[in-house]
Amino acid sequence: MPLPSRVHGNCVIGRILHGSSPTGLIECYTETIGRPPVLPNWIISGAIIGMQGGTGAVRRVWEQLKNHDVPISAFWLQDWVGQRKTIIGSQLWWNWEVDTTHYSGWAKLIEDLRRDNTMVMAYCNPCLVPMNEKLNKNKDIFVEAEKLDILVKDKTGSTYMIPNTAFDVGMLDLTNPKARSWFKKILHEMVDCGVRGWMADFGEGLPLDANLFSGEDPITAHNRYPEIWARVNREFVDEWKARNHEKEKDPEESLVFFMRAGFRESPKWAMLFWEGDQMVSWQHNDGIKSSVTGLLSGGLSGFAFNHSDIGGYCAVNFPMINYKRSEELLMRWMELNAFNTVYRTHQGNKPESNCQFYSNKKEHSISSSVLQRSTWPGSFTGSNWLRKLLRKVCQLPGICSSIIQRMNTSTASLINNF
Repeated sequence: MPLPSRVHGNCVIGRILHGSSPTGLIECYTETIGRPPVLPNWIISGAIIGMQGGTGAVRRVWEQLKNHDVPISAFWLQDWVGQRKTIIGSQLWWNWEVDTTHYSGWAKLIEDLRRDNTMVMAYCNPCLVPMNEKLNKNKDIFVEAEKLDILVKDKTGSTYMIPNTAFDVGMLDLTNPKARSWFKKILHEMVDCGVRGWMADFGEGLPLDANLFSGEDPITAHNRYPEIWARVNREFVDEWKARNHEKEKDPEESLVFFMRAGFRESPKWAMLFWEGDQMVSWQHNDGIKSSVTGLLSGGLSGFAFNHSDIGGYCAVNFPMINYKRSEELLMRWMELNAFNTVYRTHQGNKPESNCQFYSNKKEHSISSSVLQRSTWPGSFTGSNWLRKLLRKVCQLPGICSSIIQRMNTSTASLINNF
């Protein structure tokens, strides 16, 4: 039965690929669209600890993890910009500079962690929020971007303020070369203070009625935007590496960013993906089971390096709907992600409602079993870390229905079945 399709344009350009196996087709496909680079060893050699709460909280958990011999790659400090309380929980000030009140002694914290071979990772996205309500800001980069005229416009020519949960945001017009150059300066400031990795969040929300610098159709630009967003980050990483190659004493100083939005050529530009904000639940549609489905389907699209938030992200605490992370769910997700590209924890949007990896000794013992990974095959072949059973034994009956299973790429296979 033919599948219906819709094209927003007056032409279609296609390509026919040939391969002797599903894996061969993926390798052929990624040879065309591009593949990610090899990840530096530091990000795949231990746990990436997702923390919020400021300097004191980080040092306290760091000490606990050291006492339990947990191998740590990095502390991912999402709230380095400061926290704000909203209707959905704890959110961030989208003003890409360190909040020195929340993270007092920021430089010393980074220095101490680095002395222990632990990197610091941060957070950013292509959206900005007016800082009228934030008292301890050094600068308001929304105002700076608006003065430079590098934000997406609406049909009237004004800054397009896009609703986002509890607040409205302005979005960088990345079709404007000036916006791309300006944001690289923001990244440069972040890295200059010692950050070696970051979540490059969002990119999927360009309005379909936007007025863009390039003059192109916003419907066409909508899917291109996450590719441009990835490219801006990747170009900065490559430029920084080239500029600092001879200065750096340690080759493991390489920068890393990870993102959730993508389109056709995203594997060429992005270094690492994650699967977005999943529910803290056992569900197929958006819980732990969906993380397996996402890894497998992403792999079939050439997204070689991917992972999920350990334990999920979205907790809900309403009178008729209540989702919070249980100890059992957290432990199973930790076991699952021990065999993924990277092993990254997340406190979730309501940390106080969720069981955390540092809640008791049982979680600490699970965390200490992190495995070192090898990611070079994905860089050279575009093949996902996990192979759907279809790709290995596609001639067997019933395999196509085995969605919530996965097979490792190593010769010693590990299969998880939920």
